[in-house]
Amino acid sequence: MGYQVTEEDLRQMAWRTIVGGGHINWDETGGREEYALFVTETMSGFFEDNGIEFVDMAPSNGLVNSGYCLADTGDEYIIYLPSGGAVNLDLTAESGNFNTRWYNPRSGDYAGNSSIQGGAKRSLSAPDSKDWVLYVYSSTPTPSCGDGSCNGSET
Repeated sequence: MGYQVTEEDLRQMAWRTIVGGGHINWDETGGREEYALFVTETMSGFFEDNGIEFVDMAPSNGLVNSGYCLADTGDEYIIYLPSGGAVNLDLTAESGNFNTRWYNPRSGDYAGNSSIQGGAKRSLSAPDSKDWVLYVYSSTPTPSCGDGSCNGSET
């Protein structure tokens, strides 16, 4: 018998792929189609709940010392930590404040919110040693100018 794909394998592969800027094709689920659907639904819910525009983001692993990072730099960051632990997020080029939320991809629940400031590398620790998704987003209002004529002074 060959290797049996586990639920953890499917979930971690999916999050690594998406945070890496890719897409998922569930050809090989090892008979775990129902769990693959759960992963897809919870992941989709994460993006929808937070109003994240995937198309505005790019893989940005250079901003973290561990895990995988997808970012719309200066606005929002998604960091996937397959084994929990701490991550340093490089916000040295960013000003303003950011909010953080930990997302449990195993259950679809959130745990722990905090605030951090830009202008430095910030260390954040997952709630435990299992896989977690960290969502970091700017709490500084973004200028709104529908015609694209913002010159940086609008609020």
